[in-house]
Amino acid sequence: MGGKKKILAVDFDGTLVTEAFPKIGDPKKDVIDWVKKQEKHGHKIILWTCREGDLLLEAVKFCVENKIELDAVNENVVDLKFSYLGQHKIIADVYLDDKSGNINEMIKLDDINNFK
Repeated sequence: MGGKKKILAVDFDGTLVTEAFPKIGDPKKDVIDWVKKQEKHGHKIILWTCREGDLLLEAVKFCVENKIELDAVNENVVDLKFSYLGQHKIIADVYLDDKSGNINEMIKLDDINNFK
């Protein structure tokens, strides 16, 4: 469990749940379990989603109900907050998103520190 602790930006629709926007899709248990494992290794988790308002609240509620401990939602973790001309950029070591095609390879790893 050694190594640098990393920040993971995790998408919601299509990543933690099957794609059903604006509804909440079915949980993707293998991905959820992997994210929770990364938390146990000490990595930080940002929920990084396009959802807003009540739809965002539903996603956060889903995470709470599934015991995913979020360090931030659609913003940087506390020690990395900054802005430039009113815009912000999420800083993460890894972006877990169904559009990136890396989910299946990533969740094979016990600890994200093994990702190259």
